[in-house]
Amino acid sequence: MKSILISIKPRFVAKILNGEKTIEIRKTKPNVDLPIDVYIYCTNDKNIYRGGYGDKIINGKVVAKFTLKRISNTYDFYEKELLELAQISDDELFKYLGYNDAYAWHIDDLVIFDKPKELNEFYNRFPKADKRFDGVKGKMLAYKPLTKAPQSWCYVEI
Repeated sequence: MKSILISIKPRFVAKILNGEKTIEIRKTKPNVDLPIDVYIYCTNDKNIYRGGYGDKIINGKVVAKFTLKRISNTYDFYEKELLELAQISDDELFKYLGYNDAYAWHIDDLVIFDKPKELNEFYNRFPKADKRFDGVKGKMLAYKPLTKAPQSWCYVEI
């Protein structure tokens, strides 16, 4: 099933998991029909986050998923509302976007995994990779398990 894997810093993952952050701001948006599942990868950052998993460190793990049902342009929001929903400061937003517009990915139907998933449980299409049969279209497709997280986001198969 086609999905998206998105990389998010630990402090923002924490805000998503506790319900404070309800949109994720990105410079690009996927070219797919909505809704689509989006898996949250907690980046390997110097800030360690353990929340919701006891003593387990979730950096470098896929910790949750949400359903992306709607994407808005950031200019559709008042600045104060955008900053509150995204749980980001004005300075951080300007450092990321400058004066450019971006997209607000709305986080709906959040599911936090009891056990975080590993990157190699997700696949991306690559030439010359292992072949997997697509029973729907009757074609052989080339897939390779992920070994690196995307800088921003990427399409994946699970």
